[in-house]
Amino acid sequence: MSLFFVRTDRSAVPPAQKDAARLLIEDQAKKLNPKDPGYTAALVQVVDQVITAQAALYRWSTDDARILRAELANLAVNNLSVYLAQRETWKAAQAHTALSDAKDILREEDLIFRSFTRVKEVEANPNAEQVLAVNKGLGRLAASLGAPRAADGWYAREIGTTVEGNSANQVGEYGKRARPFMMPFTELRTLCPTDVENPLLLEVLRNNRMGVSDALRSIAAGRPGVDQADFAKVRAEFILPSAVLNLCNLLGTQLSGFREYVDRLQPAELEKAPELVRVFQEGHRLYANRNHASLPAELRQPFEKLTPAVQRRNVPGVLGALYGLTQANRVVGDVLQNGVLLRDGSATESGNDLQLHLVSSASHAMALPFEEGNAVFAGAVADEIGLLLAHRHQAAERLPEVQEVVESAALAAGREFQVGGNKAKAAPGIALEHIGALQRALHPDNGLDDAAWKKKAQDVLKRAKLEDLATICRESFPMGELPVDLNAALKQEIDPKDYFYGRIDELEARGAKDRPLDDGEKSLLRDLLYLANATWKVGQVHRAIGEGDLSRVNPSERDRVFNPYDMCVTAAGSPVKSFFCVAKDLLVLRG
Repeated sequence: MSLFFVRTDRSAVPPAQKDAARLLIEDQAKKLNPKDPGYTAALVQVVDQVITAQAALYRWSTDDARILRAELANLAVNNLSVYLAQRETWKAAQAHTALSDAKDILREEDLIFRSFTRVKEVEANPNAEQVLAVNKGLGRLAASLGAPRAADGWYAREIGTTVEGNSANQVGEYGKRARPFMMPFTELRTLCPTDVENPLLLEVLRNNRMGVSDALRSIAAGRPGVDQADFAKVRAEFILPSAVLNLCNLLGTQLSGFREYVDRLQPAELEKAPELVRVFQEGHRLYANRNHASLPAELRQPFEKLTPAVQRRNVPGVLGALYGLTQANRVVGDVLQNGVLLRDGSATESGNDLQLHLVSSASHAMALPFEEGNAVFAGAVADEIGLLLAHRHQAAERLPEVQEVVESAALAAGREFQVGGNKAKAAPGIALEHIGALQRALHPDNGLDDAAWKKKAQDVLKRAKLEDLATICRESFPMGELPVDLNAALKQEIDPKDYFYGRIDELEARGAKDRPLDDGEKSLLRDLLYLANATWKVGQVHRAIGEGDLSRVNPSERDRVFNPYDMCVTAAGSPVKSFFCVAKDLLVLRG
């Protein structure tokens, strides 16, 4: 979905168009009073309006518009803020909060509200199983993807009233609020070299994920404009019903109008947006119930009795929910059809979205009691591995059943980290115990029971040779050419300090009498590797908590293993290392 201006070519903004924009800005600036305390902020607003209009007229790219806006905004501050007593405060505030970025965010929001792009739809299946309560499956993914948008929505709302506001917790007489997360989400992610070691990022993801979850539940519970059943009748492919997509468009339009009132801190004409009000009412009720003990009496009132200043707090969550739901719809459809890798092995946009889902869910899980946290992250792993398995088998219609099995295995593996459990040692056994249920979910007409599938899987594990694993890797992951003598290549390229280095010789080449795995057996082994990754991955959250080692849930650390499985394999750095990434899972399963 395009959120800004569409690039029509790769050229930058022509100098003549830049000059024309500057002239327009200078003309508009003459109408402002340089002695006014809000002069610089108003001037930046002029820059934004002129650049936006010119970009639309000449169809500049998103990057070109951003660059020119920042350039002219800085020019305005440097040349004209001499009239302001708070010049240095303003410059520091602008450098920290990137007001021009906030304007871009605001503009993107408006385009989302005004023109929700219709995502892929399929014909309704009247026999589709009801698989989705709003906060499960697609809803979990929506909460993760909507969390950054909710953060940016809050930031864009706040920056407009705090740059020249009079709150006690702002910097200087004029400036930004003294909150460390007063910046766009993309800026927040770059504060530290690694995402997960950034406590601000964890806090924003966790809090906004919970807020979006509440908003999703309120959209369903409020039954705003569609029947409650529409939220449960997700098709076998997990694609949202058109009634829900139409509702997102309706709520986005109403939210655009509603926000104009709350931004001016004026009572909204609630009767003009009945569907949206139902969502706000239910969302606020959920929030008040969850935080009842800590809320003052005035915040426990029904939504319609809250002041506009308090009502505005509900906007970002709904914004994130609407965005997250449509984006989750896109991600699911894309992964089921295309997977998460491009032909060169790099991640797709949907792959990166699944990575964010894992990081966001990990941050949320680590702030919860054990059972709740285990459920949150096990669900995220089930979303990721379930989608990848359904894609591998081209079995979109079996996705609900597949995710249920993976979630059950992940929950069991996570519980092993309670006192008295076997912790990580239990993961391979749990994967084997669930392989039968997974195969029945993927192949319901096969006829084998769980015990027969487990026995077959154990036989495949025992017989698998280097060549079988290499074939699986070549057919499943775009990792490049593997050398003929894999065993020797592994010993030459893998770090001798690697935990599994000493087991390389266990990866035997096929002998003259060894029968290669057939296609069905290779498929079974690949499924077992995916399931083993799920049971291993859920334990990393518990180890991160217990050991105080956040690198375990960091996609940038530890050879990038904390990633959607396909991305973990291809990000290893070379074909041999990618192969070893898969081979280690085989060794773990063998015990």
